[in-house]
Amino acid sequence: MFRFLTWAVLCFCSTPFLLFSKEAEGSTVIICVSDWHDYTLSQPKDPKNSNHQLGYMADLVKAAFANQSYDVEYLWVPANRGFQKTKSGKADAFLGAFESETKGYIGNKEPIGILRSHYLVSQKENWRYTGYDSLFKAKAIGIWAEYDYIDPVFSKYFEAKPKNLYFLPNEEDAVERVVRMVNSGRLTAIVGDPGSFNWYAKQHQKESLVDAGQCLKPEFLYAGFTPAKPKRSKLLSKILDEGIVSLRSNGKLEQLLKPYSFQDWSTLKVNSSEAIKE
Repeated sequence: MFRFLTWAVLCFCSTPFLLFSKEAEGSTVIICVSDWHDYTLSQPKDPKNSNHQLGYMADLVKAAFANQSYDVEYLWVPANRGFQKTKSGKADAFLGAFESETKGYIGNKEPIGILRSHYLVSQKENWRYTGYDSLFKAKAIGIWAEYDYIDPVFSKYFEAKPKNLYFLPNEEDAVERVVRMVNSGRLTAIVGDPGSFNWYAKQHQKESLVDAGQCLKPEFLYAGFTPAKPKRSKLLSKILDEGIVSLRSNGKLEQLLKPYSFQDWSTLKVNSSEAIKE
């Protein structure tokens, strides 16, 4: 399925076993992250600045480990390098994978977020997605390079009109360039998360994009831990799962998501258009 990659992980648990385990105590957790507004943001100039927003996933990790014997070290690396570092054991985890993508890693069970993939257009664009035939009325649709689009409807269009698709580069200023291409009319639409793009627009005082219809079904996101250290990874995975549950139950998760205008994914219905709520 369609995917914007990104990275970051982990949460806390209050059980004595976890708190005093030699595997957990006093550790530095190394987590691979990459720019993915507003899931994870760009690397801060001052990583130790407690007021810097890292994106909701990275902020979630930070909050979860606040009362634990952990230091969290983020590595801002491209997606592929994040996978490789985690696979080899040079990093503890990466964040933002579909459940199927954690195969070969040690994945957690509690979703850490949700990815929504919609067609987004400029405020002056009249095109809307109403089904397969409507795709042919779009001049050009931007999709992200290196990501999979295996939805049957979109894949069929991909095969029929490959020249109508523009592959968007995964570069540092990609979001800004993409928004500019849509607003200039060079692209009829792009495929992306409406919340992420409009969060970016708000932060940079730009016009928000219009949701023109759901492209792919929403999917939950998970963490992938290194298989090179299975005992430690299983422990950290459990800490993450129990930490998310704890943050949700005490209301801190809702507070954490509020600055990003992001809704708790546990309240959304995946595999249904009802999962998309602005």
